[in-house]
Amino acid sequence: MSDEISVAPNIIVPDKHFLIGAIYGFNAARKRLEQNPQPLMTQEDNSIQEATNKDFYLGSWLEITCAKCGFLYTFDNPNQLPDQNMKCTNKECDNYLIFYGIVDPTLWRIGQITFI
Repeated sequence: MSDEISVAPNIIVPDKHFLIGAIYGFNAARKRLEQNPQPLMTQEDNSIQEATNKDFYLGSWLEITCAKCGFLYTFDNPNQLPDQNMKCTNKECDNYLIFYGIVDPTLWRIGQITFI
């Protein structure tokens, strides 16, 4: 295909329901860490550092930063997630943020989710 577009999707999953389940899993794990912090390794100096509530606070239900241009998108609840593929609204970018329809589990990924 000569009109192939180079994209860097943040989220590649089969459908919206799969994505909602995955995000609920992330949020459940975050809440467990808030209640029972575990030692974490920092990448800067390889020292052990205790996790705190602010380390794992997810501001909105889901926050996605575009992998190409850095635009931030927030969703306060699962109903706000699009039913179809979602593209970045930045006119210079045109990158896919959420790409549905991938049935091969080896290709699934959820990335660029911001924990603040």
